[in-house]
Amino acid sequence: MMVNVFLAIIKIFFGIIGRSKALIADGLNSFSDVITSIIVLISIYYASEPPDKDHPYGHGQLEAISGNSIGLILVITSVLLLHENISSIFKGKELIVPNVSTIYVVIISIIIKSILYIYKIRMGIRLNNIAIIADAKDHKSDVISSTGVLIGIFLAIKINPIFDIIAGIIVALLIGKEGVGIIFDTSNKIMDKQDDELLCDIKNIVMNDKRVYNVHNLMMKSSGNKIFLYFHIRVDKLLTIESSHIIIDEIVLKIRTKHDNIAGITIHTDPLREDL
Repeated sequence: MMVNVFLAIIKIFFGIIGRSKALIADGLNSFSDVITSIIVLISIYYASEPPDKDHPYGHGQLEAISGNSIGLILVITSVLLLHENISSIFKGKELIVPNVSTIYVVIISIIIKSILYIYKIRMGIRLNNIAIIADAKDHKSDVISSTGVLIGIFLAIKINPIFDIIAGIIVALLIGKEGVGIIFDTSNKIMDKQDDELLCDIKNIVMNDKRVYNVHNLMMKSSGNKIFLYFHIRVDKLLTIESSHIIIDEIVLKIRTKHDNIAGITIHTDPLREDL
């Protein structure tokens, strides 16, 4: 988080004294990163809380909610930056050529953000934490946008200062695109979008047991990096309750042996009907 504070300060400072709207825009984006980093830290802390009476599935959904908030902040930042840069074109003010020092600031930012992206995306994938992955994508967006700023400032110095404003607009659009993408990804988690590949694998595991005639009503629910499964199996109607439970226990063991992120499995047994 302190890295984002540092980058935001030097970008805005050198953007002002170096007369680059694109660099100022990039600096404001870094300030939004400070807010998103705080959101991620808070969500990680509370999402790790164990299940309780009011939250039997745990608090893992906070990761998706915080990721959604990060996306929203990026979209708002994008809109504000677009308004600032586009309005500056129509105000009719004289365009100013940025100072060459702004180029070095952007290069430093790109290097630092690239390191942060690699570090956080690896951590997010390892922990299967959607909030950290969303934050990593934000860093990736920063690398892309800062590269656009670098090109824009260079062209503004060498060709025409209008390129500095164009770079600012491009930065805003890239930030908005990343924000919308994060919102869609995290919203799918919140709305329990089904993982077809995982459910297909679960079905295959269950159907490998010859005592099971079919699997139906198979669905999943996510809570952070944990998954809860629900499904029905059809077995011989002459089986005792004890025998049915033995089958269920063996199926649960097989599933959890292969998928250690599955926190809960609820299986309902149905009798095999004559018409099936």
